[in-house]
Amino acid sequence: MKLAIMLSGTGTTYGAIANAINQGRIKAQVDIVIASKKTAGGIDIARDNGHEVKVINPREQIYHDELNELFTQRNIDLVVMAGFMHLWELSPKWEERTINIHPALIPAFCGQGMYGHHVHKAAIEKGVKFSGCTVHKVDRYYDHGKILEQRMVSVESQDTPESLAAKVGLTEKSLLLHVIANWEYYKST
Repeated sequence: MKLAIMLSGTGTTYGAIANAINQGRIKAQVDIVIASKKTAGGIDIARDNGHEVKVINPREQIYHDELNELFTQRNIDLVVMAGFMHLWELSPKWEERTINIHPALIPAFCGQGMYGHHVHKAAIEKGVKFSGCTVHKVDRYYDHGKILEQRMVSVESQDTPESLAAKVGLTEKSLLLHVIANWEYYKST
């Protein structure tokens, strides 16, 4: 299975995917890594793993079509948004073959502006007893596509946005790896 990984930041989620592939826990290969800025830490991880990197400018309208065409030309089986912080106007073909991990239980705490620290702060302020993460198919809206899997974590009274982020982060990576490893099952759901 050929993967394209999209990222914007440190690349820790991408690093977890690369490690799982290198250890044989996921039967796939990373064909290309797409970064939304040339300073993304994930670029260094890609170079360490020998993966090709393409830096795109998400502020340029052309990038949407470029990605749709690039993934088609490269025969990508699955696109994984691993901390990619921009909306991509993907073609219908890619809506069934693109997944995202979100650090909340969609439909709670999602949509434009709800990422990272903002999600966990909102969950704590709302007083929820459980938070978690969601792997979903991607469409043309933020955190909107079909939910594939969710995992919960408890929110304790002493939790801070940082401590909740740490708990959810561990759960996010294991859930995303599970969905990628079992993509043959999930792609038809």
